[in-house]
Amino acid sequence: MMIPVEFASSGSMIRGYFFPSSGDPIIATVIFLQGFPGIEGDELICERLAQANVSVLTFNYRGTFGSQGYFSFSKDHQILLTGG
Repeated sequence: MMIPVEFASSGSMIRGYFFPSSGDPIIATVIFLQGFPGIEGDELICERLAQANVSVLTFNYRGTFGSQGYFSFSKDHQILLTGG
């Protein structure tokens, strides 16, 4: 199951997905950082992790796939490191 999520980061709305663990007990929850913007197919990895009792949060970088803002390799790590 893939649940759409949104959160604010430095004034930009960031879109992503949460894949809840499909079983009990939940082994872990991970933040899945995608590779280069425009590469699709990460959903399969996230779905497989969820089937293995690992919840997954993944998001689209600023300026990609519906997330607001401007994409920058050098600055998008701020979302993860500072939450903004």
